[in-house]
Amino acid sequence: MKIIKKPPLFISGGFFGIYTKRMKIFRLLFAVVFIFSGVNLYGQTSVFTAKNNGRTIVNVGSQKTDVFWYYPEKHLIAEQYERLELAVDLPESIEKKVNHFLETDDTINGINPFLEWQLDITANFTHELTKFEREIDAFYYNNFSRDTSDADFRKWDWIKEETAHPFRVRFAPPKGGKWNCIITVTSKDTSFQLKPFQFEVQRTNEPGYVSLGPSRKYFTLGGETYFPSGQNLVSPRCEFCYKNSNGDLPDEGKDAYAAQSLESWMLEPTAMKGFLMFQNHMKSLAANGGDYFRELLMPQNQDIEWEKLGNYYGRQNRAWELDEQFFLAESLGLKIQLNVQIQFALVTNHKRVFWNWSRDPQDKKHISEDHPCANPYNLQIETTKNDDPNTFYSDPTAKKFYKQKLRYLISRWGYSTSWAVVGMSSEMQNPCTDAETCVSWMEEMGNYLKKDLQMDQLLSPSFLGIYHDPENYEYKILEQDVYDMSTLNWYSASPTKYQGLARTINRFVEQFNKPFFFGEIGNSDLYPCDTARIEWIRDAWMTAFSGNAGVGMNWDEPFDNELRKQLGNIRKLTGGIDFDNNGTPWQTRRVISDNRKVESMYLINPEHTAAVGVLSNRYYNWYMYGDTTEEGCSNRVPIDPGFDGSKPSAEKGVWERTYKEQPENYIDKARGSSLMNEPVQFSPFEAIDYNNGFFYRIRFKDFEPGYYTIEFYNALTMELLDERTNWGPNIRLEYPEMNENSGLIAFKIYKNSLKQFPEITKEERIPIDYTTAEVKTEKSSYYTKNNRYEFEINRRYKSITFNLLDEPAEQNFEIVLIDQQKNEEVYRAGFETLTFTTNIQGLKKSVYRVEITINGITYIEEFQLR
Repeated sequence: MKIIKKPPLFISGGFFGIYTKRMKIFRLLFAVVFIFSGVNLYGQTSVFTAKNNGRTIVNVGSQKTDVFWYYPEKHLIAEQYERLELAVDLPESIEKKVNHFLETDDTINGINPFLEWQLDITANFTHELTKFEREIDAFYYNNFSRDTSDADFRKWDWIKEETAHPFRVRFAPPKGGKWNCIITVTSKDTSFQLKPFQFEVQRTNEPGYVSLGPSRKYFTLGGETYFPSGQNLVSPRCEFCYKNSNGDLPDEGKDAYAAQSLESWMLEPTAMKGFLMFQNHMKSLAANGGDYFRELLMPQNQDIEWEKLGNYYGRQNRAWELDEQFFLAESLGLKIQLNVQIQFALVTNHKRVFWNWSRDPQDKKHISEDHPCANPYNLQIETTKNDDPNTFYSDPTAKKFYKQKLRYLISRWGYSTSWAVVGMSSEMQNPCTDAETCVSWMEEMGNYLKKDLQMDQLLSPSFLGIYHDPENYEYKILEQDVYDMSTLNWYSASPTKYQGLARTINRFVEQFNKPFFFGEIGNSDLYPCDTARIEWIRDAWMTAFSGNAGVGMNWDEPFDNELRKQLGNIRKLTGGIDFDNNGTPWQTRRVISDNRKVESMYLINPEHTAAVGVLSNRYYNWYMYGDTTEEGCSNRVPIDPGFDGSKPSAEKGVWERTYKEQPENYIDKARGSSLMNEPVQFSPFEAIDYNNGFFYRIRFKDFEPGYYTIEFYNALTMELLDERTNWGPNIRLEYPEMNENSGLIAFKIYKNSLKQFPEITKEERIPIDYTTAEVKTEKSSYYTKNNRYEFEINRRYKSITFNLLDEPAEQNFEIVLIDQQKNEEVYRAGFETLTFTTNIQGLKKSVYRVEITINGITYIEEFQLR
């Protein structure tokens, strides 16, 4: 069924006055001008469907085809928190000018579709019931496919497919029900607006975007604590696709997973095989239990802007690859921390800055070292200086264009609930050294993302970290409200590095009132010595219970499936635990045995009746089980007076000394004022005599008096090793033997009166089947019944009725009623019966939200009472 429409009418001469985005006043003025000028908005009369590249397209517009419904395939039906994709078909007059620019770079006679002052297409979405409103920018899109037919994968390439409708809008509706959409198009010489059209959004159990928890120490997702367990995947790469620095072509079988440093793969643009490999690593991460990874946009692969300033046309194949990556992440349940600016592209004369990152053979300016920096912000803006990266951060023109890059990133991928965190600038202190300029730039760009673009993702500053100096500009940036988390890239090879870790993190959580998260962790130059990757595993486990808002993300070994299993093991141990605890978070503790042979990091609940953590055998370390014959490892021998390398591993001595080149940190075995006693100021210090038998003993302090169960697991396999019982408040016990096969032991402790460890179980996390849910909305009442509960509210009879239709093991319920128009709580009640009825006074005509919490799981209903 094709639409028969009135011919389109356009307003020439552009918008009246200065066009300022996202101003409701402007939209009102725009509507008034249309009304009083007698000009009709484009009409909508019918809808038709057609097939294009295997996808269903729904037309909703005028002229030829003004708006296409690309995704999902259901006719004008979207799903809550899932991608909705529209295409806007522009008039031929605009389309010709866009094509002219793409062919010639001429912005005088053509239109640059990537710059909002040349072409600005916005879709305003309004939820009919609550009047919730979002304005989303359209973006330019090209479709591609991969040609992998050649036997030599180095010759694989992208094929640009015909894209009939290149201007797209993506949106993930956060609420179920009816939505209205109105699209506005503004070019440098034409302005018009389409008549609103309506679509339906079906409710789902998708949890939405990762956000800050009530305590501001942990993250939350769908009302539950989200505790990320992931690693740095860094960026798509293919080490064996190009010759290395010696001019040799690496062997695929030998070198496919060996390289871990940037220099080994940054020399050339990433080959297609690298993008496919990256997707395989995403699948492997998910299959092994990880749920989070950090990635950096880099010029040699997925950065959208490098050859040309403010023109992303030549990098649409990279953007298409990023599309594929986001779609895959959504299907795998992975969350992404995407860093949008790598510092190397701005630093001059740096060993990691190369000049041939362009795939365009005609791009001569990017294949010569005659230019100190090939970044287009330095080459194509006269007022920036090639030898001073600070000018990128201070120059008004550079900032104006960089905002357009951010705008494109958010308009194309900001819809995705898989994009959890936006990293603003990786290790910014390298290129930006003028403190006042750096602070001002971060504030301006952060406000642009959060306030102008209204992005839903969390925002991270991504620092290397100079936190010991309060005068350093990083403090001033972390104090800004637009940044949601404190971050630190932490590399340390010290055997005592955990002793002050929890205390440092706790200080930053209190200082900035936001979660702390390690963007990168590693063992620095110790990496070649740790051939058993023991320190990789220990860092993951110890940071998880240090007060960090999740698992610290290792930089090295991004391809090892065996190591990824540790991320899954940590998730098994922590899954379902409400660390945020509705605003009263779990706190970290560190305990070390009196003989210094075992240390523990754990989290304890506010009631001091449960804890979860890990025990680390300090004999289980790189020196005992790594390859100390590697070059550079011979000088890393511990200088413990009691150390004897000729003895068996268990008798050699404890690796608690720092290295020969750092004698100022010498730590002896004596108690008293030794540096090892520093943690006493933060957490309980173990002081139990060593048991000479087969087992060690340790004591966990500060629990509530009572009888406790302690479960021990081999952290490397999650095999249940033992289950003990002991009395609190100071739990003293022997733990299982810790040898090479179980050098790390995970544990859970809970008071027996709790009956089980305090976590949300699968039985409690019952999803609602919204496809069969019954809903009745009348003038003064709202009624719903689904597979979990029955709820009714009646303004006329001033009553609330709730029936739980299943019977959980525990019965701890709560109902909260919120007047959304006044944004105030009207009613709150807790109860422990399967049926609850009460009278409620003062219900007015308004839009309401009811939050029904069943044993820690919250369900939401929205309705209007008249």
